[in-house]
Amino acid sequence: MDDRRRQVLGLTDRGRELLGGCVAAARALDEELLAGLDGPSGAALHQVLGALGRRAGLPGDTD
Repeated sequence: MDDRRRQVLGLTDRGRELLGGCVAAARALDEELLAGLDGPSGAALHQVLGALGRRAGLPGDTD
């Protein structure tokens, strides 16, 4: 079955503002959680979590 329907969603200005706050909070939490790990361990964790996120279809880092 070839379903060609699609929907395009956009954020309002307020939505973009809220998303920016969420991204900032998530990055701060990441830094807090990784603070106890040395460089290679933190990098390995980031790589594994990124792979799991991609496999789940989650958006990746944009920086």
